[in-house]
Amino acid sequence: YINIHRLQKRIFLLGSRENAASLMGDFDVFCLFSLWEGLPMTIIEAMLNKLPVLANSTGGIPELVADGETGFLVDPGDKSRALKNLIGLLKDPELRKQFGISGYHKAEKDFALARMARDYKLLYNSKM
Repeated sequence: YINIHRLQKRIFLLGSRENAASLMGDFDVFCLFSLWEGLPMTIIEAMLNKLPVLANSTGGIPELVADGETGFLVDPGDKSRALKNLIGLLKDPELRKQFGISGYHKAEKDFALARMARDYKLLYNSKM
């Protein structure tokens, strides 16, 4: 059981935002519970802001989030596990920091703009 009134002071559901990247410095954890995703840039932005990620294991998200290394992945609809992982992250600042740093390095290595542009150029120029 969770005291909803206490959570309302700590969790903010902001809805769709154009300036989401500028808000990430105020986050402790980045959560994305979409049921369908491609390769969400929001997760890359969160990782570049050294945030741990808690997300559904759907679409391209597992390519971004290394479960237990840069954050946690949960099966879509597994609210119990999502809540357990969120509470665990909120209670453990060292784990948040560790996941955040690991995510930052993964995003810099695998998803930096220069690398992605180069990879797309190679793909477009390749013979298919």
